[in-house]
Amino acid sequence: MRYTRLLQASQFTAYHGTQNPNLQLTANWLYLITDFDMAKNYAQGYLFNYDLQEGETPYVYTMSVQIDKPLNLRNPEMWEKYGNYLDDVDLPAILPELKEQGYDGIIYEEDNGANGFIVFNAQKQCKILKKQEVEPYY
Repeated sequence: MRYTRLLQASQFTAYHGTQNPNLQLTANWLYLITDFDMAKNYAQGYLFNYDLQEGETPYVYTMSVQIDKPLNLRNPEMWEKYGNYLDDVDLPAILPELKEQGYDGIIYEEDNGANGFIVFNAQKQCKILKKQEVEPYY
């Protein structure tokens, strides 16, 4: 899906990889990506050199996502200001500021060119369409 199309259309399909078999959309934020294989790699632990533990099963959730006003980190000026805050530790520090500015999500580019997203209210902005168990990566 082209990035310009994503900015014009506020609803799109994206993926979330996890080891959680019962994903609840209650978190303050949720990471998503438009590349199924990258979501699968995340679920398998491959991207972060994380070895799945005995009994852990990787899943990819396909979701319908609604983002009306994303902060565009493809803009170099915005990346310079906010690009270092995309992890679970630092993101809470900037969420209040971004919400106050009217943003309901973040769009950024992954290393492989896929669109990455963070939604700020998964319960309202995401709908799970499908849960798919994927092969573990050991």
